[in-house]
Amino acid sequence: MIDPTLEKLRVFGSDYVLPFQLVESGLRGRFVRLDDSVSKILEQHKYPEVPSLLLGEALALTAILSATVKFDGKFTLQAQSQSKAAIRTLVADVDTDGHLRGYVSFDADAIADLDPNATLARMFGGGYLAFTVERGDGEGRYQGIVPLEGETLAESVHQYFRQSEQIPTGLRLACQKGSDGRWCAAGLLVQRVPETGGEPISGDNHFPRTDPENWDQDEGYVRAIALMSTLKNSELTEDNFSPEKLLFQLFHEDGVRIWEPTSITGDCACPPKKFQELLVGLPRQEVDECKIDGVVSITCEFCGKTEVFDDAALDKIFSAS
Repeated sequence: MIDPTLEKLRVFGSDYVLPFQLVESGLRGRFVRLDDSVSKILEQHKYPEVPSLLLGEALALTAILSATVKFDGKFTLQAQSQSKAAIRTLVADVDTDGHLRGYVSFDADAIADLDPNATLARMFGGGYLAFTVERGDGEGRYQGIVPLEGETLAESVHQYFRQSEQIPTGLRLACQKGSDGRWCAAGLLVQRVPETGGEPISGDNHFPRTDPENWDQDEGYVRAIALMSTLKNSELTEDNFSPEKLLFQLFHEDGVRIWEPTSITGDCACPPKKFQELLVGLPRQEVDECKIDGVVSITCEFCGKTEVFDDAALDKIFSAS
């Protein structure tokens, strides 16, 4: 009989978030693998290599962090430059139905001069990283902001959890383009979550909340980080990948328990009347001033969908409002 969790992984194929727990140390984790979804998003945009690699990692990061938060709405990651730099803005979001999307705005000339392994400082020249949870159930909006520090997105997230959340967190991100031209992105996260994640299943010992200054004294956490550091990016994005095999290979001494995965798609969740609602939120005079050759064109930054509105369409929209 096939394990139900593994069977569901096979059904999802290559785009999922898989929760897991390290039994002995009580650490909680998430593993994300994005094949079809990240390929669809990056192929839509046709960016150069540097912004494509960055966005691929950001998509994996968005999916993996959203899975650590209980919400009914949307989780958004945004990195914003505060100077004239190669990368100006990076945005990725995912909703509770697993619709993942993202885009990057950049200076094409500056990007051409960057190495694929360029640091965040080279790409953004400083700035901030923001995580926003928009709850659609009337519970409001939560946002966390941290400076863009470190050489990679993963290092910047480490700073966020150390400074803002005070949760011991280890994170690996990877993105690469295969010989067949298709993209793959992946991420692995482990955390010492207070209360909900601090007690091992197999024993009575309790792991209390760890002060950020003493994370290096948390043996279970330190061991997990050391094991994660042995991973090569290619191991996270290789073909014929098996998540349960990777987790067992890394953490078998702790014992690994996997939970039900959730699926991810690269479909942009544009509301049917998104552009109409955007237009009626503006004065008609301002809309008319945006016309080019007698029409107003609006394009979704995420998926590239474009709608064109002539005078007759605008009259109908504004009369209905």
